[in-house]
Amino acid sequence: MRAYLILILGLFPMLAQAIEFTQTVDAPINGTTTCAAPLVRTFQVPQAFVVADVDLGFEATHTWRGDIQLTLSSPSGTSVQLINPNINGAGNIDNYNVRLDDGALDLINTGGHATPDGSGAPPYENTVRPNNPLSTFNGLAAQGTWTLEICDTFPDADDGEFKTSTLFLTEDPSPPGAPTPLSCPITEQVAFNWGGVNSWAAGTLTNGYTADSIPLSYAITGDTNRLIARNGTITPVTDDELTGGGAAQDSLMLYSDFINTTESVTLTLNVGTPGQGVSSIGFDVFDIDRGGWTDQLTVTGTLNGTAVSPILTGGAFNTVSGNTVIGTASAASTSGAGNAEIIFSSAVDQIVLDYGSGPSAPTDPTAQIMSFFANMRLCPALEADISAVKSVEIADPAQGVYMVPGSELIYKISVTNSAAATAAADNISISDILPDTLTFLSASTTGFTGGSLSNPATNTNCAGGACVVGFSGGSLAENSTGEVLVLVRIQ
Repeated sequence: MRAYLILILGLFPMLAQAIEFTQTVDAPINGTTTCAAPLVRTFQVPQAFVVADVDLGFEATHTWRGDIQLTLSSPSGTSVQLINPNINGAGNIDNYNVRLDDGALDLINTGGHATPDGSGAPPYENTVRPNNPLSTFNGLAAQGTWTLEICDTFPDADDGEFKTSTLFLTEDPSPPGAPTPLSCPITEQVAFNWGGVNSWAAGTLTNGYTADSIPLSYAITGDTNRLIARNGTITPVTDDELTGGGAAQDSLMLYSDFINTTESVTLTLNVGTPGQGVSSIGFDVFDIDRGGWTDQLTVTGTLNGTAVSPILTGGAFNTVSGNTVIGTASAASTSGAGNAEIIFSSAVDQIVLDYGSGPSAPTDPTAQIMSFFANMRLCPALEADISAVKSVEIADPAQGVYMVPGSELIYKISVTNSAAATAAADNISISDILPDTLTFLSASTTGFTGGSLSNPATNTNCAGGACVVGFSGGSLAENSTGEVLVLVRIQ
């Protein structure tokens, strides 16, 4: 049977509350363990995170336990003397079997702790406050060597033995920062939230939703046979176990057990109308980290088949290289340290996320977990709003005549992209057939950006539909008008 990840940050919320590091090598506490040459025990912490809380379990036998002095030091060198020598009162009795916790009611060797402690199982049977606060370590980096020094302040009298000690570390959940702005104002953005009618049926691989009339179509492909159950429910599924450092919210959770580093699953999101998509989109992915696995996420996007580049911002426990995020350390399920924010600041209609193993992953990674498409925000596709009208004017009003043979007229085609438009009108094409009774003279344009005319030759007789005036490739900004001006003569 293959082993899955245990006691590692980022998988089970109850385990993520505190990581435990234990020393169990017995050693004497006697005349040789003076405070100048104390007994030393160390805890190696491989994970990189910020400490939110520290507890310490300590068990030792010793007659007249008040002889013992206990000091804990962090990897950065911060030291706290947790147990002071105490030769009076409860210091006269035997043994320590305690969990030192700043939140405990009784101070060590006082109140309910003014009695001897037992030795052996269960360990740390009494929870007490240390003489100096463990909160001194809060906010420090956890990774590295933590050092516990135990010494006998009266080495010439009374002896004992160190039995065991456990360092309990809780990670700061690293709340996420403010989201990166999209290309449209917040008032125009559309949010998509998982849960309720937007739930993902457990184990299914395709689903469709709408976000304020914007269609969202998801498909999961690749090595989907490696997707396994999480807490008794097959994935993919909507779940709130991974929070990204914020309040609990549903996101699309995948729990995979790849058997080698070449396997992966691919999540494809088709968003908006094909070829039009949305003008901008942003979302978060939770728990891109590293343990007995190395998460790797590669993000690509296209609009009508043309590549669109994303902007990726990683967390404290992953690194970004181009369009790829790779886990570097283990993050808790409630932490933002494994987050990555994905932004497409220009129009996109398809987003592809390839989820697999990074270059430092072991040959057979342990089960790994991520949640996708959290905190999704979209800017609707930008749209032009164009209209066209045709009119006729006397080319030279001083002539004082209008519809008589020999008069010159201007056929005017006016195209407007209204003030209500949210995008320029691009690739505008116009075609018009002039009446048979006219002779084509010339044509010009005003107001358009770019574009080209396609005209008959000068003095072409328009009989039989011979005069087709065309314009193509031009564009109009929002709230602007362009004109095609055709000079003709009445036959």
